[in-house]
Amino acid sequence: MKVLRNVLYNFSYQILAIILPLITTPYVSRVLGPQGVGEYNFTNAAVSYFVLIGNFGLATYGNREIAYFQDDIKKRSSVFWSVFLIRFIFMCSVYLLFLIWLIYINRERFFLIYIFQSFGIIASAIDVSWFFMGMENFKVTVIRNAFVKIMSFIAVLTMVRTSSDTWIYTLIISASILFGNITMVPVLKKYISFVSLRELLFKKPIIDSFWLFLPTVAVSLYVSLNKTLVGLFDSIKDAGFYSQSDSLVKLLLTLSMALGSAMMPHISYLFHKNKIEEIQHNIQKSFHLMTLLSFAMCFGMISIAKVFVPFFYGLRFEKVADLLVIESFVIILISWSNVIGVQYLIPSNQIKHYTASVTIGSCLNILLNLFVIPLFKVNGAMAATVISEASVTAYQLLVVRKQLILKELFKELWKPFFSGMTMLSFILLINNFFISSLRPFFLIITDVIFGAIIYFLINFFFKESSTMFLINKVNIFSKKYFKNYRH
Repeated sequence: MKVLRNVLYNFSYQILAIILPLITTPYVSRVLGPQGVGEYNFTNAAVSYFVLIGNFGLATYGNREIAYFQDDIKKRSSVFWSVFLIRFIFMCSVYLLFLIWLIYINRERFFLIYIFQSFGIIASAIDVSWFFMGMENFKVTVIRNAFVKIMSFIAVLTMVRTSSDTWIYTLIISASILFGNITMVPVLKKYISFVSLRELLFKKPIIDSFWLFLPTVAVSLYVSLNKTLVGLFDSIKDAGFYSQSDSLVKLLLTLSMALGSAMMPHISYLFHKNKIEEIQHNIQKSFHLMTLLSFAMCFGMISIAKVFVPFFYGLRFEKVADLLVIESFVIILISWSNVIGVQYLIPSNQIKHYTASVTIGSCLNILLNLFVIPLFKVNGAMAATVISEASVTAYQLLVVRKQLILKELFKELWKPFFSGMTMLSFILLINNFFISSLRPFFLIITDVIFGAIIYFLINFFFKESSTMFLINKVNIFSKKYFKNYRH
């Protein structure tokens, strides 16, 4: 029940995280334009390297270790203070390196925007969300993050007015993240106690985090390095196009990632208690649900990309539609690798296999980009991302082939695939008939509603397991609600 509650908390927050950008993203794209959006994303990618180094994999390590000892206040307090102090020291050191880089190497290019982007480094230094995730208490992080997102949403719409307001937009986004992290700190006193210096651990967290740091670097390269390389070998404008496509895909992925965030600490706890059969059952359910959601989002995005992008971003961003069609397949691949890698390999302490998988993907990504970006520009970078993600998923499946029953994971794959292809065909048919007679907004709404109905009805007809599970949960909830309502 705790897992389901955490999934619902996380899912609700991710719905909010999707709805708000649906309003702010087209607004910001039109106000700042491709150049302003490109400047924000280019500087954000550069600062993210410093945040990545400062984190050093400690957040993932802390999340897992807190999950192991969530029933023992003494041990979890020792883990918290050890991880928090190491992260704080690392982040302070990284911030000094950032200032040196900014003043002596980068000089004056985007100086003010970089200063505001650097608030993200400070925010990471005091971030304790990993602790609450390890405790499987998502309520604390979700409520505070939701409040901060709403405040930043209002600030963007009221304060970002012209194409020269990129610095204001950057300040709002960075300061809101910092404020959100600050508000979580006082809640800690309910869950931890002070420990003596002798109880602090430094060597083990640093060594174990290093193996988690390597895949974090590799994953970050998918996001940040591609933008940087497109900006260097193609143009800042195309880096903005790449980023806008990637942002939309990652926005959709937050729905499936909500499940992964809730499952990782729970699976870690089960491994600590050696409940192997329960782990197998949970992984299978998670994989089937991720498959159901990811196929819907992948084929859904492909079907509406040509209509959605001009409406959402503006006519100047039409190139993003082609990129979305390519990148949408990443939704399926990342969803699968999230289940195998984040929900299984990390909790089971198979960090080296997880590291190897994303390192292979990262190296392949870099090699492909060096060849395809000069030839095919931003389209080549997007194709390289899809191929790299496929290599990550393939390696992870190879590793767990004797630990998990792969036949059980993929036995119903044809059902969401057939449903997705049927949905895609139907939506393209709607667009072909009504694109000239319906306004883009109403056409998109029509596509989404009819597409969702078709997709889930076909899966229901084939009795796809996750679809039946969701229907059963809705029925149970409805009966409880009406029973309480009558009383």
